[in-house]
Amino acid sequence: MGKLGLKGGALAALALAAGLAWARLTDGGGDDPDLVTRCWAGLAGSAALGLFAWALALAIPGPLAQLMQLSRPERPLSAGNLALALAGMLGLSLGMGWLLSGAGFFADGPLAPLSRLLAEATGAAMGAAILAMALAPALAEELLFRGLLLGRFCERLGTPGGLLLSSGLFALIHADLGQALAAFPLGLYLGALTLRTGSVHTAILCHAVNNGAAIALARFQA
Repeated sequence: MGKLGLKGGALAALALAAGLAWARLTDGGGDDPDLVTRCWAGLAGSAALGLFAWALALAIPGPLAQLMQLSRPERPLSAGNLALALAGMLGLSLGMGWLLSGAGFFADGPLAPLSRLLAEATGAAMGAAILAMALAPALAEELLFRGLLLGRFCERLGTPGGLLLSSGLFALIHADLGQALAAFPLGLYLGALTLRTGSVHTAILCHAVNNGAAIALARFQA
């Protein structure tokens, strides 16, 4: 397939997965689907982003692992610095959540009903939530925004411009305003980690741990 064919296929995959996510959500009944439905929707969205990143990378000359920054880190973090990176991610996330909650951004947003569902989840439902809302989005979003787009943007716009643009696009996929405002500085942080290490591995780990911590917080704070 040519470049246009690959990009067209990626967009088709994105549209298909988005349609599947919408169908699963509306099939949940009313405006408040159950947790399993939300997990299916989350997996569909992550699959869409992952396929989109993969197809775009195939349309660019060069080794796929290198284009998506999946090779071994050029400048790996020590265990202590990795712990600091994780702590920084969690601290930034909690701080942004506290500021935005205080400003009323999350009062009527989509996270409130999701938190109620997570608070009541047990066993397999919690496992599905961790897979669909922590691991899958961390992998797909980092492969697209930090793995592929950040490097391409930095090549063309320089490091500051590449960081800002990739983080801005990362924020835009979070349709809710509060989530988007929180996602932008988190995207900058994850982008800086990727540039520091020369690989997306640390960003994926920090993203997954942050999402998992948010799920645990919703589950055990109720």
